[in-house]
Amino acid sequence: MPLWVKLMLLGMGVAFLAVGTYVGVVDARQERAEVARLEQLPSLSAAALEDQPGGTEAFVEGVVSPESRAVFRDFVAYVREELDVTTDSDGDSDETWRSDGGETPGLLLEAGGVVRVGKGYGIARGHHVWYDEATLGFNRQPRDGSERYHGLVAGGRVTAVGTVVDGPEGKELDAWTLFGGTRDEFLTSRRGVAASLPIFGGIFGVVGLLLAAVGTLLFLPPDWYRFSRG
Repeated sequence: MPLWVKLMLLGMGVAFLAVGTYVGVVDARQERAEVARLEQLPSLSAAALEDQPGGTEAFVEGVVSPESRAVFRDFVAYVREELDVTTDSDGDSDETWRSDGGETPGLLLEAGGVVRVGKGYGIARGHHVWYDEATLGFNRQPRDGSERYHGLVAGGRVTAVGTVVDGPEGKELDAWTLFGGTRDEFLTSRRGVAASLPIFGGIFGVVGLLLAAVGTLLFLPPDWYRFSRG
């Protein structure tokens, strides 16, 4: 077998093992720590938020104000994603939805009063998903280049997490993330991510060990087993 093939297998094995270790140990530890930190943040009503000093991190759980203006279809804020399908030499396909734009304007949330949320936040989960049918394939199934939109609608329950800041009309929330659901649902989803990382890391690690083992064995002489047995 060519030397480059042996080196490639060994290198891929080490790379997979390194990624698996990082994801399963480092990333998982960081995600668990972040979940624990988020669990300690208070949930604020509109009145309570007004009393907080700037820089306070908090949740606001409420509904998107019915007065919010739709910016696309019935979405008051949305993220657009495009499906990227890649096929390797063995014919195996890998599908990835990648962010392709969106609109996240300032919003008004009703949480025992009105809470203003600044623009530029992420959307961890929308209230529903809309697929652009013009980009779908046979039987309306997503294909390479298909586009989907997931976003928030007026009147929908939403949880925002961010930092209290001084806005032009009083205190508002500089949100990092908006989630179409309750605070408990948001935290449950984050716990699920934390629990899945060791599993993904373990899969990468096992694949890495196998590849590294095969690569190492290929470097041994053909009769190494007989010599090792004496």
